[in-house]
Amino acid sequence: IGDKPGLVMLDFSLGGLNGLDVLKGIKAESPKSKVVIITGLNDKKVQKKCLAMGATDYILKDEAGLEKIKNEIIPNYGHQGFFSLLG
Repeated sequence: IGDKPGLVMLDFSLGGLNGLDVLKGIKAESPKSKVVIITGLNDKKVQKKCLAMGATDYILKDEAGLEKIKNEIIPNYGHQGFFSLLG
């Protein structure tokens, strides 16, 4: 990744990779980075686990989720520089 990003937008399903493993790796390398999980998986257990492992937010891939990214996430964290791992 180079410089440590302020914001990482991470898809939970990464074609064979587990989003929880990737989240763990990101937080190990860059604990201050904000990691937002973006997913189509509407699963409260997975959401709770992601947040417990240090994710800043867990956003569904729907209209409300896209609005939240546009109106809250990018304005609040985007100025820190971000890296996207969207699938």
